[in-house]
Amino acid sequence: MTRLAHALLPFRFAPLLALPLGLVPRTAGAADPPADAAPEAATAASSIAALHFPATTRARLPNGLTIVLEENHQSPFVALQLRYAGGSCDEPAGKEGLAALTQRMMMMGTRHVPGGGYDATLDRIGATERGSSAGMESLIQSVTVPSNAVDSVLWLWSDQMGFFAPDDPKALLDARAASVRERDNKVNKVASGAVYELVTRAVYPEDHPYQRIPLGVSAESPTLEDVRVFHDENLGPNEATLVLVGGFLSAPMLERITTYFAPIPPAPARSAPRPAPAQLDEEIHLEVAANVKSPEVWMDWRTPPFFAAGDADLDAVARALVGQRWAALRWALVDQLHVATRVAARQMSHAFASDFRITATVAPGHTTSEVASALDGALGTLRKQGLSEVAIAAGRAEFAVTYLQDLDRAARRAHIYGELAAAHRDATGLLGDFGRIDALTTASVNETIARWLPRGHRVITFVTPDASAPLAGVLRATRGAK
Repeated sequence: MTRLAHALLPFRFAPLLALPLGLVPRTAGAADPPADAAPEAATAASSIAALHFPATTRARLPNGLTIVLEENHQSPFVALQLRYAGGSCDEPAGKEGLAALTQRMMMMGTRHVPGGGYDATLDRIGATERGSSAGMESLIQSVTVPSNAVDSVLWLWSDQMGFFAPDDPKALLDARAASVRERDNKVNKVASGAVYELVTRAVYPEDHPYQRIPLGVSAESPTLEDVRVFHDENLGPNEATLVLVGGFLSAPMLERITTYFAPIPPAPARSAPRPAPAQLDEEIHLEVAANVKSPEVWMDWRTPPFFAAGDADLDAVARALVGQRWAALRWALVDQLHVATRVAARQMSHAFASDFRITATVAPGHTTSEVASALDGALGTLRKQGLSEVAIAAGRAEFAVTYLQDLDRAARRAHIYGELAAAHRDATGLLGDFGRIDALTTASVNETIARWLPRGHRVITFVTPDASAPLAGVLRATRGAK
């Protein structure tokens, strides 16, 4: 546990983590404490509000670039993140993997940076926590550098944004080969690695942008013109958020950022409407064969988007079902019925719609049908009885601890700032959205369970071991809408 979370827990979150007072054992004959000695009940929001973080500045350049700066003179380092609001969901039909390919080529070389120059520069300036990711809705680059090396990163990133000229056929071939290797390592050579894609395509309708998967590789190789068009249409300053957290002065830093990025013209405005969130119309069954040791059962529901009503409730539900302090599903399937060896649950939040997923690994001697029946029994009880305030408080507390651990690292704070800005939230209010967890009630959570986790509107996936099937899995049959 990090310093911040450890220091805060004993006196801030005790009311959330403790058992109800009536269950606390007392020594026989011990006198009750005076009423005014009882600690004042704290809430997650009041505890978070007591924390103090360095002042944050938000700015927007005329070309649309959003900038978030957290100035902290106690640190000799600066964590930077550049987030583009363009991902696999923006790829044209038949061009799967184009977003990740474009990002890879941007880092391989630009008009002013030769091949390999990006990584060589980061090596030279002592960069750490280097990373890049391609998601459904975003392309992200992040790095932490000494405070006196920030300009090198700003120059590299502005060059990728404004002076990317994909004109080297060999670089395109190398980037595509690297994308194929990445897919092999993260999908094809992973047990049940393809199930995520199969399920995702079943959860969302055929015309939904989430049908395009970040690690996809199209049968037809994208051209240099495809890469250029995707970059110019989706990766302009008006589609980007730049975040800096660490040791610098905000005013001069903003001037330096303006020098590097202001001359870059914006990308064309987008006109595509956001898909409306809606639950699945019926139940879909997928039968997947994979060369794995143990069968699996997946249950997925289409749920509200990130920050929409119900999203935070489902975060709490997931933690109450399989968390450390309250685990209704794990207790039922693993400890009581012994039909599963592992149960997990998660609300996977996205901008257009989300996916609430439960996965269970079948125990030896049992079947996927038994596990599915046990899950339905436990979920049926949950819908009928609802979650108690104790269970919700336990989930809320787990969220609080996880969130605090994230806030204790500059790189994670930079990520959260960027995430908030991308969701059109107040990116300067690092702690503001914590209140949506604190505001949960038994009524709101249980209404969300009934509304978004019904029995007949979901995707159920049965993964069956088959030595003749690929390790990642292959779809054998579909029953239902698809």
